[in-house]
Amino acid sequence: MKRYPKFLKTLPEFYGLSFYEIGALIVGLYLAMILKLSPLYTLLTSAICIGVLKVIKRNFDLKAYFLPTRKDLDLSEFKRRTK
Repeated sequence: MKRYPKFLKTLPEFYGLSFYEIGALIVGLYLAMILKLSPLYTLLTSAICIGVLKVIKRNFDLKAYFLPTRKDLDLSEFKRRTK
């Protein structure tokens, strides 16, 4: 297997926040707008959303959770259609 440099494996960051953390920040801001929170609570909500996302990413394997449990692929139905 070919090894790639580290910069090709890492996700891009913007002001130190990854793509997922920016998404959590936006969710926190929208949640604060919907609930009409004060600026202090808005910052707190955004920080909590980012923190929860980091805990979930560190402690749970979301890719394995969302992938289907079946690993086999049945091509017999596909073969019948192409004839």
